[in-house]
Amino acid sequence: MQTKGEHLIRAFRTLVVVLVAGSGSVWATLVDFDGSRAWNAAMTHIVRNDQALSAPLPNVLPGYGDGAPYQYVQDVYYDRAIAHSGASAENPQIYQHVYAYTVPGEATDYAVQNETGHSRTFVLSAEDLGRQRGRGATVRGNVMLDGSLLLMKDASFDDTFAGLDASFDILLTRESGRRIFAGSVDLTTNKRGKVVVRTRGRIRKRHISGVTVDDGMVRIDFVNVSIPYRTRILFDREFTINTQVASEARTQGWGTGAEVVFGPGAPTLPSLREAGAIPEPATVLLLLGGLPGLALGRRRLWR
Repeated sequence: MQTKGEHLIRAFRTLVVVLVAGSGSVWATLVDFDGSRAWNAAMTHIVRNDQALSAPLPNVLPGYGDGAPYQYVQDVYYDRAIAHSGASAENPQIYQHVYAYTVPGEATDYAVQNETGHSRTFVLSAEDLGRQRGRGATVRGNVMLDGSLLLMKDASFDDTFAGLDASFDILLTRESGRRIFAGSVDLTTNKRGKVVVRTRGRIRKRHISGVTVDDGMVRIDFVNVSIPYRTRILFDREFTINTQVASEARTQGWGTGAEVVFGPGAPTLPSLREAGAIPEPATVLLLLGGLPGLALGRRRLWR
């Protein structure tokens, strides 16, 4: 199976205008980009032991991924547990990374979430398609997924993964609010504590590139998975594609972890477990691949 480090970049990417039916490949002109929704300051990003943590101003890593700033909040609890929620939204890619982990012997549990997105406005003319007439066309685009979801447990926790969860969902809408793409993936457990994968909407199980079950870890990967969608546009009239991504990770303490990663660097949980302790903040950033020139692998979220 191809691993994350073998990719140049991993992210959610939306190629919203790629092909117009009957006219070959065409790119519309981008006339406006709005990244103001890259960080949702109103939401509770981290809940520790059922207590919502106050929402400080996010930390910022400049020059992340393809150059957009990466904003994040992080909680390190007595060097025994850690939770992270971060995101970066640029044109066209969106990076997102949420995870939580507690060392064996510590009861601290977490619920971590993140919501990010952007809006892009385009225009397309009949002349762009070589047409002499017509009011509009059906535009085809693609959502590209390139990232991972992981659940992890220590042998001392339980014989099952009960209570652990890693999930993400994607929503694309037009300026009118009409949905043009919606899909979600949930790496979770059933009533018996057995790990299951649940997909909804336009994302199907056949889109999963690989599943790894190894030494108390379950991981699913999306490797440059392209999922098409369509929308109707009018010539010479601006149209907007709004993209929203939400991810969540839930743990149960006692050596458990959960992670959703669509961003530069490899998944963080295996490194944390191997270290056997919560590292210093600077080391955590290295694990994230957040410092320019120090991350060997990069990953993407959307195309």
